[in-house]
Amino acid sequence: MILNIECKEPQIVLNLLRNQYINEEVTLIKKYSSTADFEIKPSNGNKAVYSLEGLQELTHDISAYKIRIR
Repeated sequence: MILNIECKEPQIVLNLLRNQYINEEVTLIKKYSSTADFEIKPSNGNKAVYSLEGLQELTHDISAYKIRIR
């Protein structure tokens, strides 16, 4: 799953994502002027389906309107 998230400090968002998806490989793909792309994928290399609840947990720290799924 690739998320595009509005942020000024992508490293902080990367840490939030890693704390949320502790069993997954989370990487910062690309920084833009006001957003950044993050990839979340299984660390074992298999394909995965992610629940909406996991994304909703992020809204405690990041406003939902700032999160886009690609």
